[in-house]
Amino acid sequence: MGELVLGLGGCLDHEVVWDASVLEELVRHHGIGLDELDGDVVVTTERELVVSVLALLRAGTGGERFVPAPGLVEGFAARFDRRTTLGGTAPRAAMAVARLGVPSTVHLVSIDDRVRALLPPEVSYLCSAGGDSSHPHLVLQAPAGARVRVGAGEVVVTHANRLIYVNDPPNSEMVISPRLGEVLERASVVLLSNLNAVRDVTVLRRRLEDLRRHLRRLPAGALVVFEDAGYHRREMARLVAEGLADVVDVWSMNEDEAQEVLGRRLDLADPRDVADGLAELRRALPAPVLVVHTRRFVVAVGRGADRLRRALHSGVALAGTRYLHGDGFTVDDHARVSARRPDADARRLAAAVEELLPETAACVAAPTLTTTSPTTIGLGDTFAGGLVMALSRPAAAVHVLAANQPPDRFYEGGARIASFRGGAGAGSRSPEDWLASTTPLARSAEKGLSRLPGGELLVDAVRRDPVAWLGAEHVRAFGASTELLVKLLDAGQRLPVHAHPDRAFAAAHLGSRHGKTEAWVFLAPATVHLAFTRDVERRELATWVREQDAAALLDAMHEVHARAGDVVLVPAGLPHAIGAGALLVELQEPSDLSVLMEWEGFALDGRADGHLELGFDVALGAVDRRGWSRQEVDHLVAASAETLGDLLPAAATHFRVERHRGQADLTAGYGVLVVVAGEGVMAGRAGAPVAVRQGQTVLVPHEAGPLRLHGLDLEVLRCRPPAPDGVPTSGAHPDVGAGGEAVNAGAMP
Repeated sequence: MGELVLGLGGCLDHEVVWDASVLEELVRHHGIGLDELDGDVVVTTERELVVSVLALLRAGTGGERFVPAPGLVEGFAARFDRRTTLGGTAPRAAMAVARLGVPSTVHLVSIDDRVRALLPPEVSYLCSAGGDSSHPHLVLQAPAGARVRVGAGEVVVTHANRLIYVNDPPNSEMVISPRLGEVLERASVVLLSNLNAVRDVTVLRRRLEDLRRHLRRLPAGALVVFEDAGYHRREMARLVAEGLADVVDVWSMNEDEAQEVLGRRLDLADPRDVADGLAELRRALPAPVLVVHTRRFVVAVGRGADRLRRALHSGVALAGTRYLHGDGFTVDDHARVSARRPDADARRLAAAVEELLPETAACVAAPTLTTTSPTTIGLGDTFAGGLVMALSRPAAAVHVLAANQPPDRFYEGGARIASFRGGAGAGSRSPEDWLASTTPLARSAEKGLSRLPGGELLVDAVRRDPVAWLGAEHVRAFGASTELLVKLLDAGQRLPVHAHPDRAFAAAHLGSRHGKTEAWVFLAPATVHLAFTRDVERRELATWVREQDAAALLDAMHEVHARAGDVVLVPAGLPHAIGAGALLVELQEPSDLSVLMEWEGFALDGRADGHLELGFDVALGAVDRRGWSRQEVDHLVAASAETLGDLLPAAATHFRVERHRGQADLTAGYGVLVVVAGEGVMAGRAGAPVAVRQGQTVLVPHEAGPLRLHGLDLEVLRCRPPAPDGVPTSGAHPDVGAGGEAVNAGAMP
């Protein structure tokens, strides 16, 4: 997987806070009338700047304008409250995808310490400047419905809009770093922009030659995306198109830029007008694929445009997330915007546009987004970031996973996992294989996390494209969390007696919405200890723990003899100990939270690590000390080897597991398949069929769609997240942070 490279320029922006009273005072001071408003005025004075701003706001047109007077931008911005941010297509796109953990490299033409401080750690840079400099841009965003009095009349802002005014010599010169070609050798997708600021024909021709020379160093298969912009000199657009059309794969622009090329307004509600306009644009811009992104929809036209649909969705989702939540959006903000469905009218409009276009096309409707404080600055840049992010990462596909056995665990085991999988052993203290894990081990940032075959962490892939991986219903209910942890477990020795907190205890004491209810599907016969046979007083339990009286603990517990194929549900809080010789598939909530009652004889410091950092007085409150009858315990054995289909219907709010034999049709949905026996073929609606055999584990994203399993002796377990039905979609998950998963504070399976 290659790098994401974004260029060519960037800048600092003075983002001014909307204040109609400042503009009204300037109107009075300069004696400006409504009849003077002209969006094409050359801005050399403050008066002309005000005339331009009001004209563009009245027309509902955004864009970028050059200001010949160097000090005018700074002086005008100083009249407003403002914040200084990092601007330009490349930096804004890079910062947006960095919020989802996606790294990139940006090419800059100017830099100073403020720029360095604003770049997130996921973003590397190269800069063509010989020294530090700064030429901030003026960025003004106006909310829908805003009004500015102008004499006896007023200017009304019909929809949220943003305007940019620039005097920036480094971006006008657009010097290209000699190191760009070296960086491009590692790229999978390149995003180019900012040539709109070059005003000299000779300079522009030279830069286009330089750029083409560097682009020749791209590896085979790399994609080049060009994000167009409002040109300071309109005639330069033709030179850029002529110079790059044959080396650009996707030519992208927003509705304002499209209308500049056309020289007329587009009626975005009229599919025929949109289709006619796109046909005109295709004649003017002969790149293989043209993308136009608007506030209503985004459309791609040209050879292979239909293959961009996922990337268009990605761009819409990222731009929509930033529109609603600003630069500080979270992974879950993005996940839930990604899951939003446009209304029926928007979908019909998109379908009509797609139908009317004579070429291959893909049109994606934008969902309706409502907020009292939208971010409109840099939405096109953010869309471009979402587009190239998706293009740089392959679509979610079925993945056969390698073993993921954290070493040096506290108990013996691992040889039978190797035998089951048909591979080499990972060591005598690797008794757990964490399957498709997005949950790290307790007190670890990365151990236990699964990687896809290409090397990317699964948690990062899910976070970047949650709907493709998990499905819209799941994302609406749970955000970007998979809500599931599956393990293969080989107990080379009896595990210590322990228990896991339930959700209420975890929420009250650990700041987590996940407890740890779990279930075991036995692949070999085993004995386990489960639940107390009588009520145990808290003081008595504390004494057993303090004195490490394992015999008393085990004598007070039920002994259960599980057969191969049995399924045992272990509710959170229930004390348990898996016996030596157990080989099983374990499903659980995605946490690593355990309260230890036994640790002597194991590679554990239970007195330090066995109480979730709460102290045993509090932690033992998570243990179910009630005496369970034998009948109640027997009812925890929820299924046997003869049971097919859903093995744990009562546990659907925590996880789901199904058993399938021979030929089976699987509905679409995220899941982990464990091939328990035999061999066969898995076929889906896309991609080649996948051969599977005993011991393999297969990760299936929602986007893979329905699957069919074939194989006379094939047996698989399909492990799935909880059913999303009835789960609240907001305010329910206070502990979801940058990783999108639960906190981890214990160390037991």
